[in-house]
Amino acid sequence: MTQARVFSDTPRIDRDELHFEPYAHVLAELALNPDNRPPFTVLIRGDWGRGKTTLMRLVEARLAEESVEPGARNVETLWFDAWKYSSEDSILAGLLGRLIKATSQHDSLTTQFAEFVNRNKGRVAGAIMKVAAPFLEIYPNAAYGNIGNKRAYFDEFRALFAELWLAWQEPVTAFQLGRDVDAQLRENERDHVLAVFLDDLDRCGDATVQRIIETLYLLSDIPGVCFYLGVDFDRLTRIVRTQFAAGRPLPESATAADRVRHDQDLDQLVRDYLEKIYQVSIALPPPGPDDVGRLIRAEVEGTVFEDLLAQDRWLDEFRRRLDEGANRARPRFVKQVLNEMSVLFGLLKADGGGGDDDLAELALAWTLTKLALEGNELVRDLSTVGGLAQLLAEFDPTRGGDSTVEEAV
Repeated sequence: MTQARVFSDTPRIDRDELHFEPYAHVLAELALNPDNRPPFTVLIRGDWGRGKTTLMRLVEARLAEESVEPGARNVETLWFDAWKYSSEDSILAGLLGRLIKATSQHDSLTTQFAEFVNRNKGRVAGAIMKVAAPFLEIYPNAAYGNIGNKRAYFDEFRALFAELWLAWQEPVTAFQLGRDVDAQLRENERDHVLAVFLDDLDRCGDATVQRIIETLYLLSDIPGVCFYLGVDFDRLTRIVRTQFAAGRPLPESATAADRVRHDQDLDQLVRDYLEKIYQVSIALPPPGPDDVGRLIRAEVEGTVFEDLLAQDRWLDEFRRRLDEGANRARPRFVKQVLNEMSVLFGLLKADGGGGDDDLAELALAWTLTKLALEGNELVRDLSTVGGLAQLLAEFDPTRGGDSTVEEAV
């Protein structure tokens, strides 16, 4: 066994090296506080790899814990991975599918929902039937193959989403004809809220991000529903601006002053558009040196690197070299660096090159040297750093001319 280790990018909510808990507490309180009346949308802003998903998972966990307390507002949660969908129809269908799956935990709702769909099959789009089919005993391709178009789908989606949310709250009286669903949701919203988490926009193409924002517009007025959206706000602004600019081309005769006014008008349009989407916006702070240090030590616990990085001189050097690059202290990048180091250790070990402690120290020194090179890539070329003994001596002068490791590998 080489003991090579993968440091996973999967969010961890059982520990909090990045000090996200205060943020999770406040963001969860927005939904838990019965004096806050949804609908509202919360933007969690941060660039790639900053920890948006981790924070949203912490919020989700806090909501699950606190909403079951006696007298607390009941907050149900729905997690939606946006990157799996592309078109407007598929995004809406995917979100509806998540809600259907959640409500189908009540056995009585399956039959009631099937009856509701059949009563309304003349005006509910075929796309909705298809997404409902896996959860119900209905066969949309045969029964509803010629029903609906995109307009019908959008027209009916909001109403069905609201019906399902109310059914989740009141399964016994679900899908009653003739009642005002929105009015009932407003009456219930002090006690019942649905928190929808929209995640992984960083994985989506620009067109998909734009469609997700349009989906928010469609659902943003449903009583008792709030959204938590993790997003790179600078990228989102650029996407919206590009779309607006495409619809407002400047004539070839435009002067420099015209271009300035045109850019100013576009900037204002983008601000106005985005301000309609969200009511709360919070930017994730960059991790500080102590946060990065805690993250590194927590990740390497139980590995061959634990004792080395328990030493302040190694940890300080690691943090310093991460800080030398722009945004390189992001949690995701830190784990990528640790994975490079782990693979390097595994390769050295597989070559039969000495004891674990020496090879771990070599892999760490090599990795830190590469971090000092230009760019974020860890160059796999020993010729860039000279001999191995010289490399180790740079970090540990007490080794002097010791070349046992170099000879071994």
